[in-house]
Amino acid sequence: DTFGELREEVNDRADKMENETYISGITREKIEEMEGNSVDFTQVNESQQDMWNYLFFMIYLSLKPPEDMTGAETFVLNLMEEEDTTWLPLKTCWAMQNSGIEADEELSPEEMMEQQGEKLEGVENFIKGLVAKSEAAEAWMDGAGGQLEKLISKMEEAERVREEEEAALMAQLGGGAGRG
Repeated sequence: DTFGELREEVNDRADKMENETYISGITREKIEEMEGNSVDFTQVNESQQDMWNYLFFMIYLSLKPPEDMTGAETFVLNLMEEEDTTWLPLKTCWAMQNSGIEADEELSPEEMMEQQGEKLEGVENFIKGLVAKSEAAEAWMDGAGGQLEKLISKMEEAERVREEEEAALMAQLGGGAGRG
């Protein structure tokens, strides 16, 4: 049944989000079984491999002038343009490398690449959504700027009219006072 399949898919996705790091796909279980564990799952997922830092880095590279890039930045940008995710950590993190713990060998390299590709696609879709929102905000700002200019013009006109009326009233008062 379709609803059952959708429910199962949503549950699988929720389980994966709760029990697997977003960037490298390390399971909560793997992190918790590390000897002398001084790192927890949340620390790896939200600090050491914060998805927002990766997103900002990707945006930074896409906006940085090529002539200002370091060799490493150029290398990563080229991989990004080729949709190659090998620059991302896969089934490993700094704490695992520092402890000499090997990455999981459960998936074939092709499966790992596919998994990273799916994550990259999700990040790309997120970036496209941000760009669309940014363009909409820019269009709104352009419209608001035009309206603001009109409002300023009307205020300046009202100020000019007020000054003219005030000058005319002063002239009347001044002219009437000299006759009495």
